[in-house]
Amino acid sequence: MKFNIKLPPLPEQKAIAHILGTLDDKIELNRQMNETLEEMAQALFKSWFVDFDPVIDKALAAGHDIPEPLQQKAEKRKSVPEEQKLIRTNPQFGDSHEPVEWPDSFTFTEELGWIPEGWEVTEIRELVSKVSKGTTPRKNEIIDLDEVIPFLKARDISDDGTISSELDMIPEEVHLSSLKRSILESGDLLITIAGTIGRIAQLPVSLNNSNCNQAIAFIRLKDKSQYNNLVLFTLKSDFTFRFISEKIVQAVQANISLETVNSILVCIPEYHILKHWNALSDPIMDRIRANKEENSVLSSLRDTILPKLISGELRVPEAAQIIADHV
Repeated sequence: MKFNIKLPPLPEQKAIAHILGTLDDKIELNRQMNETLEEMAQALFKSWFVDFDPVIDKALAAGHDIPEPLQQKAEKRKSVPEEQKLIRTNPQFGDSHEPVEWPDSFTFTEELGWIPEGWEVTEIRELVSKVSKGTTPRKNEIIDLDEVIPFLKARDISDDGTISSELDMIPEEVHLSSLKRSILESGDLLITIAGTIGRIAQLPVSLNNSNCNQAIAFIRLKDKSQYNNLVLFTLKSDFTFRFISEKIVQAVQANISLETVNSILVCIPEYHILKHWNALSDPIMDRIRANKEENSVLSSLRDTILPKLISGELRVPEAAQIIADHV
């Protein structure tokens, strides 16, 4: 059996391929940029809030004793060139040239062991206005209703925190009634708590007022401007992953409880250090979010334009102009 398939002329096919290639190249460029930016922020977070490199450096310079659990790290820091230490411990931001004042000693805590003097340990529950999870609507709730509200599932969050652009939808009536406890707000921190556990994302502005199922917990901070990046990278840390891994309940589907999410520990520095961290990390995270939003728009644009180009509904010059307006 033979089928006749109508295709555009070869030159037009090549022009279409070029247009789509331009979109794909821009999407990939944004992805690679985000990967680099994420690595930069992760490295700074680990140095300051996990390894305590600047505090160890200052303690060594002052001749203070280093707690035994941190002595191996201290030995490694001795071999780091001074100029490299300065870049990491006293990065400049904006128009400020004010140096970061680090403590030069440590204090012991029951929760995290040795931490810098003047810092404190708290549970996430102390920093939030709400921690909750979603629900799956019953089938009889969605019959004959228009599905207009994006509905996130664990599968929609990738390992790198990207949220899929192809989401299921639910009716607004269900969203506002039986699923009202899990109405999401932009900026909410998301963590998968069933199935594939521990994937982390932050809800973009484009998904404000969306919803989620029971495999996703959301964390709504009381003070996002102060604690967003600190909590976000704490959630992504190896320490937190080990912590929640120990709390997994093996049932029909492996899961962790909301109590486990609430009890995740956060190491909070003195205010002036938190201020420096935010000044450095905010521009990085803003750029990452902007790139993700742009990729979402570009992916939707690609998926919309392709069938119109093939059908002839949209001509190549028109498509090229649309792409030029977005790239």
